[in-house]
Amino acid sequence: MKACTDKRCPFPGYRLTPKNGRTYEVNGVHLFTTGHQEKDVWYISFFEVGHEDAVHYVVTLDEFDLINSYHLNRISAVHPNAPRVGKYRHFKGNLYCVKNVLFSPSERRWFVSYKALYDEALASSFIRTLEDFNKDVGDREITPRFVLEAA
Repeated sequence: MKACTDKRCPFPGYRLTPKNGRTYEVNGVHLFTTGHQEKDVWYISFFEVGHEDAVHYVVTLDEFDLINSYHLNRISAVHPNAPRVGKYRHFKGNLYCVKNVLFSPSERRWFVSYKALYDEALASSFIRTLEDFNKDVGDREITPRFVLEAA
């Protein structure tokens, strides 16, 4: 399990109150890897306290440093193509658990946060764009990247 060693990484449960006056709580630190990046990119996910059922936000660690200048608006709708929280089988056979569907206000993109269930060494969280998570990977036939096994 890879942990964020950057001293700026907040811990889950850390609370912040940016200039908009609302209180947010960090619920995860996620590693984003694509295999094409030169360095690890860490994302911080958080939600508005009192609205835990609302969409969670996600920003890069660098953006998190600037979070006090953000004026976040509460998002009450969930993306219509968002996967449900639960266990999914990857098209290569391994099991994963979807934990959250996240929205990045700065990138205006949706992300899916999930973790590997097949190997405790890979117990850290992963993050993938919603579009990529739902993408078909088959050349000649429709093959979804992930298929829900249990909600």
